[in-house]
Amino acid sequence: MNEARITEQIRDMYNRQVAPTTDPRPRGRARHYFVQRKIRCALEMGGFPPATHLLEVGTWVGEYSFLLRERGFKLTGLDLSDVAVDRARAWAASQQVADIDFHVGDARKMPFHNGQFAGVVSFSAFRYIPDMLTALQEVYRVLKPGGTAVIDFPNRYCPWFRGTKQVFGQPTHIHDNHYRADELIQLFESCGFREISARRLLFTPYVIPGWLLPVFKAVDFTLEPLPPANFFAAIIMVKGVK
Repeated sequence: MNEARITEQIRDMYNRQVAPTTDPRPRGRARHYFVQRKIRCALEMGGFPPATHLLEVGTWVGEYSFLLRERGFKLTGLDLSDVAVDRARAWAASQQVADIDFHVGDARKMPFHNGQFAGVVSFSAFRYIPDMLTALQEVYRVLKPGGTAVIDFPNRYCPWFRGTKQVFGQPTHIHDNHYRADELIQLFESCGFREISARRLLFTPYVIPGWLLPVFKAVDFTLEPLPPANFFAAIIMVKGVK
């Protein structure tokens, strides 16, 4: 299947997933924990000063964007889904949020100038891009010299992606790609990034019932820093500096 067809199917999938609710913030204790953990890790790895202008690639309805704004960052969001971007804009307007700029566009050809952003973040988006190398090159292009990108990817060796998610009734995503830490580091290097590092995190699925969350939090706290157990964590987050 060609890249244009894959991109169209991914766009259609996310258009269909936009819920009728207007509030994009994460719902449920586990989902909230999952999202906040990824944000916290990205900010720790990126070392972004307060008020940094961040580009979020794959912003969808703004689930991460509005939370990043609450932490004091200026946001520009980019997403394939026009339906999702419309929903994000509507919520921003309803909350009188004027300092997040949402755009519809493809990560492989971003509608931004060279060196426009001090930082780039992306959560659960690059996994679906059919030509990830081109998208990473675009991230490098739109970063200012010395700017930092922090992007997360699903870990190829996590049991969740190798059948466990079906036990929880979760469907397999279309055109989903899973990665090893070493190949991600090589991809970042090939685009010119330096000071590259990778961190594995999260054993907690965001679909678990809230009463199980304390147990999974304890698992995350224990296993994330512990090799070789962390080899099987769900997320690989990668940082690179231009």
